[in-house]
Amino acid sequence: MYDRYFKEDAVSFTFDMDIDLTPIINWNTHTIFAAIVCEFSTEVSKYNSVTVWDQRVMRESPEHHHIKLTNEHVEYYLTDINRKIKGTDIKIYFRWEHMSTIGLYYEDMVEIGA
Repeated sequence: MYDRYFKEDAVSFTFDMDIDLTPIINWNTHTIFAAIVCEFSTEVSKYNSVTVWDQRVMRESPEHHHIKLTNEHVEYYLTDINRKIKGTDIKIYFRWEHMSTIGLYYEDMVEIGA
């Protein structure tokens, strides 16, 4: 859905997602920050990255290690203050950030749509 939102271009949509985070959760996992991120470029700004959905997943909550969503609405509009998003190709990524109890913090993402 495309709409004008406070003098910005705004996009809202629904999505389905079925992802098992169990393989990246171990004894040293404190929290996984999971997110759906949209990226696009316009002639005004070559790189735009907007988080439209996110969730914290705690190691102590195994019932949340498998995320299954159907017809889920984004939590945050995909917006562009330059009003240039209409007709723009948008890449969609699933991103996760692994916060360790001890040691390094790391992140990765995979493209899930365009």
